[in-house]
Amino acid sequence: MESEARVIRDMVAALDRRLPTTPYPAEIRHRVGRYAQRRRDQGCSWHAIARETGISINALQKWTAAVRESRPPTGLVPVQIRPCSEETIPAPVLITPGGYRVEGLDLAGCALLLQSVP
Repeated sequence: MESEARVIRDMVAALDRRLPTTPYPAEIRHRVGRYAQRRRDQGCSWHAIARETGISINALQKWTAAVRESRPPTGLVPVQIRPCSEETIPAPVLITPGGYRVEGLDLAGCALLLQSVP
């Protein structure tokens, strides 16, 4: 890791950044973001990574977030949709305004109970 931090420091130092508002090239932002993510995964603090690379903590956090967001999704999985059978439909659960919880009744039983509760 020390050698990679040195390479990053050298890349940053070689840039012609006369103004602090001059953006870093995308390749450097991506490389630094990946490096910072690996160091964070190892438990390294933002301050230590900033010292290693010569990049501000704010920039490191932004670039690391951008690297995380650019990771490809884990992928889609095929889904098969089937109609529900009555066996798989759960029985309703009734919770009265007074806080009583009733389980195990069918829909008609819940309706009858609700009509009798003041």
